[in-house]
Amino acid sequence: MGMKAVPSLGRSRGELLPIDKGTYVGDTFCMDRTLVVHLKPTPVQAHILLRTMTEHTACFNAVARLGFETGCSNGVELHNQTCYLLRAQYPDLPAQLGTSPGFSRGVT
Repeated sequence: MGMKAVPSLGRSRGELLPIDKGTYVGDTFCMDRTLVVHLKPTPVQAHILLRTMTEHTACFNAVARLGFETGCSNGVELHNQTCYLLRAQYPDLPAQLGTSPGFSRGVT
């Protein structure tokens, strides 16, 4: 990837600072920016968000535990072994958060 110029904070108006927009490393690209969003949820929304995060963590831990106990590092195999069990245990959690192969690959 080539270099890009972006407006920089703390410099005079209109002055651009060159930055590397992404460095190629193997099969992936490095992150080129982080966005911080401050949420102001209602009490009900905060409760739902906390429940979702707690259930997602429980699913992650279950898949990680299985991967470490069995020595399995294949994301698809971990998905196949845990999908139905976790969907039954956490029916309100969106499937993309707890049982997708992409999720399972990040464990090992």
